Amino acid sequence: PPLRAAGGLFSEAKKLYSSLNPHVREKDMEILFKNTKGGNIKFTHLENENDAEGNHQGLQYSMVGFDELTHFTQSQFLYLIGRLRSESVTDSFCMGTCNPDPDSWVMNWVEYYLDDGGFPRNDLCGKIRHFLIVDDKPKFADTPEELEAEYTELVWVDDPVTNKKVYVPPLTFTFISGTIFDNPALIKANPKYLSSLKAQSPVNR
Repeated sequence: PPLRAAGGLFSEAKKLYSSLNPHVREKDMEILFKNTKGGNIKFTHLENENDAEGNHQGLQYSMVGFDELTHFTQSQFLYLIGRLRSESVTDSFCMGTCNPDPDSWVMNWVEYYLDDGGFPRNDLCGKIRHFLIVDDKPKFADTPEELEAEYTELVWVDDPVTNKKVYVPPLTFTFISGTIFDNPALIKANPKYLSSLKAQSPVNR
């Protein structure tokens, strides 16, 4: 329901892409770009833990986006990353938004970018980090060489077809902070929104 509600992602996307005259499949929450170069956008949910595998097994995406990543589990996040394979001419990638939640698994991924008070450090935001998943847990490093040195068997794997070792580079990610002031269009359209935020508790604000 949040996807279809006023201001929801599906509702807003239909307005955003209307000038391209896409074919909208309301029931399936899909936007098909038949009039341009193809491709489509699908909006869906992961209400239960097994929905990631149950709804996306065998599929391939050029982009996966999570709205409020802290509302999902790390295993759902990693499973959807495993669907990033397509014939797109660009690299497949994943994006996620999040609000601060110190009790979420996401904290483990972003704490490197935060100061002692839990606020983003401008000098680190946008810095690329590398990671491997070891025993279902992420291991982070500033360079791929650090991970290669510690987890050689995960970075160099045997190719049974060629009988040679193949280098499998660690994945990369970054964190970019944002505030309401990074969205001037929203402030212009809703000048009282800042006042509404100020009326919230410090954590909700």
